[in-house]
Amino acid sequence: MQFSLADAATNGNYIGSPFTNPSVPVSNGLFTATLTFDSSVFDGSARWLEIGVRTNGSVEPYAILTPRQAVTAAPYATFAATSGTAVLASNLSAGAVLIGNGLGITNLSGANITAASITSNQLDAAT
Repeated sequence: MQFSLADAATNGNYIGSPFTNPSVPVSNGLFTATLTFDSSVFDGSARWLEIGVRTNGSVEPYAILTPRQAVTAAPYATFAATSGTAVLASNLSAGAVLIGNGLGITNLSGANITAASITSNQLDAAT
């Protein structure tokens, strides 16, 4: 099997190099393959996975399966290492900036949080 990333559902451009896995067991059309594309190809832009197949040991060109499959983020597959700087327009004075790295937020005063601006479903149960 050969796996390629593209920037469009049809036509478009290939992103990075194809990943070839020479012998993937297939049972009733189902298979599992671990893909190790370079993380730089996932920059937030839309990506589609193209799969090519051929018989083990064959030198024939890969038969491309259609349609390409959209690659979407899963909660545990992609995460932000840092939150950077965010400007929260509501409930803070003009120009106030929240600064955090995912571990904590600084520059936030309780005086800036107005009544009913945070609901219980926005809080961690352990908080």
